Amino acid sequence: MEDAKNWQGSVVIACADESDIEWAQSLISYADVIPQLPKYQQGNLGERLNYVDTKLRAKGHQQLIFIGTDAPILNSQHFESALMALHDNDIVLSHADDGGVIIMANKTPWPELKTLPWSTDELSVALSQLCKQHRLSVKYSLPGYDVDYVADLQKLLLDLKTDKRPARQALLNKIKAFVY
Repeated sequence: MEDAKNWQGSVVIACADESDIEWAQSLISYADVIPQLPKYQQGNLGERLNYVDTKLRAKGHQQLIFIGTDAPILNSQHFESALMALHDNDIVLSHADDGGVIIMANKTPWPELKTLPWSTDELSVALSQLCKQHRLSVKYSLPGYDVDYVADLQKLLLDLKTDKRPARQALLNKIKAFVY
C-alpha cells in the first residue's frame, strides 16, 4: 500500500478470492479492486494473470505492471526500470534470484500463461521464451528476489535494515520479533 500511494498511474488490487474484495477496498480507497478469476472458478497463476490482464484492458488500461506481495524489497528503482523498458518492448520481466520473476509488465496482452512452470526455477526463462514464440519483444529490468524460503527471509532482514520506508521498517520489526 505504501508504494501504491506514490504510484503515478492507476492502482489495481487483484484479490485471489472474492471474499477479500471488501477488505482490500477498505485498505486503499483510490484503487480499483477486482477478483483474479470469476466467482467459483479455479485456476493456476497463469490463468489468473490472463483473466486480470483481459479485465484491465477492457477497462482501457494499456500498460500493466504486475507485482506480487512476496517481494517487499521492490522499490521505485524497480518500478522505474520496468516502466522505462516497457517504452520500447512488449514485455518486461524482472528476474528473481530463484528463477522466477518479481515483476511482469506488458503493453501487449499476455499469451496464454496456463502451461508455464509456475513456482519453479524455470519460470523466468519459460515465460520469456513463450513471449518470444508469440513474437513479443522481451526485456529484463532490474532483478531482485521474493521471499519463499528461510534463506530469502535472512536476505530480506539485511536489506530491510537500510530501507527507510515506514512499512518496511514495520515489517523488519515484525520479523525481528518473530525470529528473535
